[in-house]
Amino acid sequence: PQPQRDAEVFGKVVGLVQLLEEWKGWVLELAAWKYCVPATGAGSGDGDGTGEGWLQYRRVVADNYSSRDKEVLLEFLYMIKTLSAQVITIASTLAPLLARHTHWS
Repeated sequence: PQPQRDAEVFGKVVGLVQLLEEWKGWVLELAAWKYCVPATGAGSGDGDGTGEGWLQYRRVVADNYSSRDKEVLLEFLYMIKTLSAQVITIASTLAPLLARHTHWS
């Protein structure tokens, strides 16, 4: 066992999880803000939806994100998902180190 290495890995994993959680919070905060401040004008979203529910959706989501907003949000979500997938892939390798550190700390 290498306690110093285990502690270093533990610190990096905790930092990574905190970073992913912070990024997730940013996405949720953006969505909440967009929902609270819907677009005022009628946009040109696609689809032929009708009814108040559809209009509310268009004001809040479809018409409230610019093309650049959508592009950046999708890139950001892709980055979060990719990093999360990589962590899941190496979880079996990290588990013994994290367990050892947790046990001896």
